[in-house]
Amino acid sequence: MYPFTNDFGEVTPSLSPQSRSHFKGFPMDWYLAVLKKYAMFEGRARRKEYWMYALFTFLISFGLAIVDGVTGLGNLTGGVGLNGLYFFAVLIPGLAVSVRRLHDTNHSGFWILIGFLPIIGWFYLLYLTIKEGDSRSNDFGPNPKAGERRAYDDEDDLDERPRKKRSRNDDDDDERDDRPRNKRRNDDD
Repeated sequence: MYPFTNDFGEVTPSLSPQSRSHFKGFPMDWYLAVLKKYAMFEGRARRKEYWMYALFTFLISFGLAIVDGVTGLGNLTGGVGLNGLYFFAVLIPGLAVSVRRLHDTNHSGFWILIGFLPIIGWFYLLYLTIKEGDSRSNDFGPNPKAGERRAYDDEDDLDERPRKKRSRNDDDDDERDDRPRNKRRNDDD
């Protein structure tokens, strides 16, 4: 099976079915992954997981606010409406992914409380969510990006080992040398 290409002709192994099984292929899959980890406050969350969840939460909330405004549901239900129900439905997963994001930067989940400090707290919390996570294991678990690299390396279709260049004069078709060139040179000396 060959890697898939996007609309621009670029090879995108993340669109392959093997990678999709890790729920990391499409932007909506990041959002759904957070919902699957509904109240999981342990572990670490990548920047992409956090910000894709934030993006889709904003888009869905914006759409529901428009529906509430057009239909008047917010006024009929005491101001709650569909948007309010959605807010309460995603409150716990939102807190959980925020805590896991702070864990990725090696901060305790209690740092989320700095958001109660006006302006300075908001900007510092924004900085912590934008900051790149620890590249190695930290107090809260292994690097969440490490598993993705292994999944990419396991795909047999993307095997790009150097092959021996063959000329038309080679008679030994059945003896193919797949070793890297630097190893072959050392053996030939």
